Amino acid sequence: MRKKADALIGLGIIVEGETYHGEILARETARGIMDVQLQSHIPFAYEVLYVKTLEQAKERSMGADNKGGEAARAVLQSLAEIAKLYS
Repeated sequence: MRKKADALIGLGIIVEGETYHGEILARETARGIMDVQLQSHIPFAYEVLYVKTLEQAKERSMGADNKGGEAARAVLQSLAEIAKLYS
């Protein structure tokens, strides 16, 4: 028996290198996550940072600007709203 997840969270970091493939990767990542959400019909919050340096990634992923925590809160809020619809 396969169990279905209630929600998904995707986290990642794309660091732009010497070429400009990072922008393409960021765009396609967002598109792929949207496809998964539409096919699975469950909330899928994601925080994929697109940055120029690892320092920027550290700054944006920790502390008050914690993107992982932000994604988790968004999923929990979505699940709470869905639960209200079915209660």
